Amino acid sequence: MRMLDIGVGGGRTTRFLAPQVKEYFAIDYSSRLIEECRIKFKEVIKEENFITGDARSLSRIFPGKKFDFILFSFNGIDCMNYEERNDLLMEIKLLLNPSGYFCF
Repeated sequence: MRMLDIGVGGGRTTRFLAPQVKEYFAIDYSSRLIEECRIKFKEVIKEENFITGDARSLSRIFPGKKFDFILFSFNGIDCMNYEERNDLLMEIKLLLNPSGYFCF
């Protein structure tokens, strides 16, 4: 599977999920936390697979990419208002393979 981990934070899910997938990408709004992940997981995940960005702009951050599994864990979606959630879900729909899974 190709996986996208939205709101990765300091990588609390990375150590468990990244070894289970063929390709792992992670995004977070915090550049400090993304840098922390790049350092923490530099031996197993390419640095460029950790991206600082806004989840509401996923299709611009990952143009042409499709994912088999997209995760937005630890209630990150609860930090968004209704319109932002709608924007996020539309972005996820663009990136998710037709037979893929979204978990939040």
